[in-house]
Amino acid sequence: MKLQDLDSQKIENGNFHTSLSDYRFHCFLKQVGFIQVANPAHTHNNLFTPNWQALSIKYLNTPDSKLLSKPYKLDFMINITERLSSTIAYVRIDMYYIENTQQVFVGELTMTPNGGTAQFEPNYWDKEFGSLWISK
Repeated sequence: MKLQDLDSQKIENGNFHTSLSDYRFHCFLKQVGFIQVANPAHTHNNLFTPNWQALSIKYLNTPDSKLLSKPYKLDFMINITERLSSTIAYVRIDMYYIENTQQVFVGELTMTPNGGTAQFEPNYWDKEFGSLWISK
């Protein structure tokens, strides 16, 4: 499947996109600090360490109660994000992973997700993740 095939399927089959989770890699000074997984409807966000340890944090939306399994290509996805972020102090890199074909697509790179206004609960995570950016 090519990227244009993914787009055309999304257009031809209006619910194609409902099966894709959005893997959002928050990169600080060339390294993944945490991974945000948004469900297809963007009503839940789960946060993970780069080693796929679940974090008990609310970010924008409540975490999904379903157990999210580690993507088979997670190491590959992290490698891509760290290469793409190598010259950027902070960037969120969004990816889509299609499990049955094991394909990875880069969706977007953003330097100011949510205009920088989204907060973590509990709020001490704001400082914790901020320290990944300023302490190096």
